[in-house]
Amino acid sequence: MTSATSLRKTLALDRHKLLRIYDGEGMRLTPASGVVWITEEESANDTILLPGDSYQLEKPGLALVHAHRAARVMMEVPAGTAAPRRVDFALMTGVRGRRVAFPTRGRHFLGRWARAFVVAVRNALA
Repeated sequence: MTSATSLRKTLALDRHKLLRIYDGEGMRLTPASGVVWITEEESANDTILLPGDSYQLEKPGLALVHAHRAARVMMEVPAGTAAPRRVDFALMTGVRGRRVAFPTRGRHFLGRWARAFVVAVRNALA
């Protein structure tokens, strides 16, 4: 998402609840309460956050946020960063759960591709 301001949403996660974030590279996660564990696809490192700690997702793909204790987590997409493709809760069976109402890439994603195309054409013509 490219805008002048960041997008923020705070979620309440019950103990052992799992949140899935698809293509959230650049999103910042900050728990206001509770303890959360974060792992990202294609990353060997996992992160545990306590209240007030913050972590910025580094990789595209799937990121999992697991609440070790009931938690309130603020998700923030900084200005100039694409919003995640999808955010949802995972059910115990692994099936997608309720989708989190969070602004998605939509038209802004297309805009990013268009800008990349224009830059590629300029570089080819230069």
